Amino acid sequence: MYAKGKEDPTYEEWIGQVTNVHISSYKELCYHAKRFIDDEQEAEDIVSDLIENLLKSAIYESKRLSLPYLRTCVKNACLDLLDKKQRLKAANDHLETSYYTSMSQPTPDESMISEEVISALHKSVEQLPTQAQKAIRKFFFEQMDPKAIVEDMAVKMQTFYAHRRGALIKLKSIFKR
Repeated sequence: MYAKGKEDPTYEEWIGQVTNVHISSYKELCYHAKRFIDDEQEAEDIVSDLIENLLKSAIYESKRLSLPYLRTCVKNACLDLLDKKQRLKAANDHLETSYYTSMSQPTPDESMISEEVISALHKSVEQLPTQAQKAIRKFFFEQMDPKAIVEDMAVKMQTFYAHRRGALIKLKSIFKR
């Protein structure tokens, strides 16, 4: 209801009111939103979304647009956005914490399996020819640079790659058994 004795606005009158609000109060509503969220673009988006929603809604049957009503709508939208951001941040923090915790602390089963695999790998490397053993140990276990390995083993780069490739093929066949 508008006031005593006045009827609710028609849809066309409602569109006119929303358009007038958009023209006359847009900047003021954006400023009001910016006080809550401190981001000009998001403030403009909130006000634009509010006006778009007003145009789409059937609220015209029971409400008269007033600046205090619109300010309240803007404030609520800003608070909703801040709440959503806070919940997302908390969820991300929780995921990061649980991810890093799970990565840094393996379960006892994972530790046992990992130790067994590493032990089996070392035993398998011992079955390789001497040069292939050196190539694999230095490259994978000691994480040396190929150039340093070549100098240390006193071989050509192609020879190192051949030893490494042959060793990997042999290790793969051992682990497939």
